[in-house]
Amino acid sequence: MNLISIFTFAQETLFSIFLLLGLIFCFLGVLGLFRFKDIYSKQHALGLIDTIGIFFICIALAINSGIALVSFKPIILSLLITFISAPSCYALMQIFIHRKQDKTLEEIEEKR
Repeated sequence: MNLISIFTFAQETLFSIFLLLGLIFCFLGVLGLFRFKDIYSKQHALGLIDTIGIFFICIALAINSGIALVSFKPIILSLLITFISAPSCYALMQIFIHRKQDKTLEEIEEKR
């Protein structure tokens, strides 16, 4: 085994690990979106998807592209998603708290 094949094996292994972690977090977030009843828990599940899940997937894409300028684009994208998602989720939850909507989605749909 030469050095290039060892580097390729390590790159593919790290890519697979980070991609699997990202897919697991996305799957758990979607599962939480369907299972949780109140809006606060659903928002937490969506926060898992768009911060942790997308972060791991973007890191996996950066590792897969190798050492190049292209590998910085997924990293920048994941940082932008992380910094934009958290304040928007916080603002949305503040609106719900301000309006005192502690109802489940079934209660909201019953009023329609």
